[in-house]
Amino acid sequence: MSISLALIVFTHLISFLGFTTLAITGQVSPITIVIFYLSLTLSYINDRYKKNYYFNHRASTILAFFMLIYILASILYFSQEVFQGILNFLIFIQIIRHLGVKGMREIIQIYLISFFQFMAGAILSIEISYGLALIIYVLAALWALIIYNLKKESDDAGVEPDQKVVTKAFMGTSLVLAVFIIFISVLLFLALPRLRTEFFSSSFINPRVLKTGFSDTVRLGKIGEIKKDHSAVMRVRILNKKGKINDYLYWRGIALDHFDGVTWSVDSEKYGDYEKEYKNNRYGLINIKEDTKNVIAQEVITEPIDTDILFAINTPVGYSGFGGGVRGYSGGIYEVNNSYFLPFNPRQRIKYKAYSEINIYPDSSLNQESDQYSYYIKERYLQLPQIGSEIKDLSSKITQNDSTAYQKARTIVRYLLEEMNYTLTLDSGTKEFPLETFLLEKKEGHCEYFATAMVVFLRLNGIPSRIVNGFIGGSWNEHGNFYLIRESDAHSWVEVFFPKQGWVTFDPTPPPINFNQDAGGISSVMSYIDYLRYRWQRYVIDFSRTDQIRLFATARQKISWNKNKVFNNFNLKNKSSKNLIVLIAVVSILGFIFYNSDRFHKGKNFSKHKQNSVTKIYNNCIKLLSKKGFNKKDYQTAKEFSEYVVSNGGARYKIFEDFTTKYSIMRFQNKYSNSDISYLKNLLTKIKKVS
Repeated sequence: MSISLALIVFTHLISFLGFTTLAITGQVSPITIVIFYLSLTLSYINDRYKKNYYFNHRASTILAFFMLIYILASILYFSQEVFQGILNFLIFIQIIRHLGVKGMREIIQIYLISFFQFMAGAILSIEISYGLALIIYVLAALWALIIYNLKKESDDAGVEPDQKVVTKAFMGTSLVLAVFIIFISVLLFLALPRLRTEFFSSSFINPRVLKTGFSDTVRLGKIGEIKKDHSAVMRVRILNKKGKINDYLYWRGIALDHFDGVTWSVDSEKYGDYEKEYKNNRYGLINIKEDTKNVIAQEVITEPIDTDILFAINTPVGYSGFGGGVRGYSGGIYEVNNSYFLPFNPRQRIKYKAYSEINIYPDSSLNQESDQYSYYIKERYLQLPQIGSEIKDLSSKITQNDSTAYQKARTIVRYLLEEMNYTLTLDSGTKEFPLETFLLEKKEGHCEYFATAMVVFLRLNGIPSRIVNGFIGGSWNEHGNFYLIRESDAHSWVEVFFPKQGWVTFDPTPPPINFNQDAGGISSVMSYIDYLRYRWQRYVIDFSRTDQIRLFATARQKISWNKNKVFNNFNLKNKSSKNLIVLIAVVSILGFIFYNSDRFHKGKNFSKHKQNSVTKIYNNCIKLLSKKGFNKKDYQTAKEFSEYVVSNGGARYKIFEDFTTKYSIMRFQNKYSNSDISYLKNLLTKIKKVS
């Protein structure tokens, strides 16, 4: 492949990669993507087949000016984010560059804009696909820059470039060099100190891309829509237990106490935004409950979820690891309804550790619980909106044969499981309220209908209860030993209060078909891909100072172990050890003598001396011509300046054309014989005599 063709190919390739890395983040509109790829295709056809479908320089300048005005107006008057405005400007400037005539200056501008687009993609993207794009981009950029410099050197020298420069050997050598660059980059990534705060904050994340599968309210009918979405919400690794725990883990989010007939929420107007604040102890741990047993430790990595709620298995007893992950946060969480949340909405991926208990209460102990509740418990957890007489009668009928709170709770669960059907598609009914439609007319619904019905029945029977919003189950990934929680795992269940045992979980929702499908139900390939995503997010995106310290500590231990092993086996009394020392000493001495020898440096410096001599002759000629009125511009190549001198000075300066050709051949082919240098000096002498 010729250098000219290779320059065209790799210029368009690097532009394609830079923009594609940005496009896959979802921050570029579809119409912009189409326009860019069309302009890139047209540009390649123009350059490859010598077409002439170009904007002239004046048209390009006018378009760029109007684009700048448009972007500024969008930022100042239409509330467009500055970062988004800069992205749009870079994209359309690149389009204009593609559709204009491209000299060497325009090509390097295309490279720079492509690099800025690639860096913007790095800010906005946290997916493993960016890691693959990084490797491809580094390789393409290396090829493009080498070819660009070869082309520029040949133009400066005024000679035709070698048509066989871009060979398999050239591509292979460049590939090895790119791998070396990536290797060094990985070492720097591991070695550079971690920042205590994230330099690029979540303000770059468009609110449209935040996951909304979880909310601090539950509106009847909403979760059914969410469960149709299979997007990932979080990945949870169990730290102190091996393997899968069980199929019915409840990932607790927030408990809600106030119902208005349609929506569940926290009654913050009456009871405040939070009940208690917890601070980090000196070990960075937030203790919620002391004297815990059988604690399950979890490492939670969320997707960018639009909530401040912290998730944990069943009953949380502690949290840690928030630390320096978020700017301006010094630690501490708040509690409401035994649910825990940060004092702000992070609006970004966060990682933390949660500690939970899974409590199992014997039926006998729950059945012996009294029905004596405090005023606060009754006031907060018996609240109900206006309930129709039909539901009240149904509640009394269901529990008429039960005497204790536990018996009534079990009977209500059994009634809902046996009499109601689970569905994600609900048709509107004739009743005024959704709960009436569910219980009295359609008799089918999804989890929040079942949970709401149970809480209403319990409260009508004077039993304090509340609804809990979170997730259930999740897919177990055997490759990475973690649970993948999706939006389709969103769930609502019930907690019933018992004076001695506290809040106890009940779930009146029947499992849907294919409920809690684990990794065995997912193809092996998809399971492994998700494992790779987890590794990318855990050990690249969320690589922390703690991970860095642990890595270096492990490396130090291994180095120390190998060093001790070597020296323990190395004995100066051993004949082989002595021979090894002698061999190393001899090789070192000979290498030192050769490096400092005159022959070594003479051969290395002789060619450089001749090259400098030829360059000096050419520069003297340029100075001479400058005195004669021919000034060489910075942007002119040697060949272009030669043509300029001959066209303006006439035939008598034809000798300068011969001078330039000879100089270019010597420099580009790196041939500096004494006869050629003498010939160049003679030509310079003749140029001096031209008047």
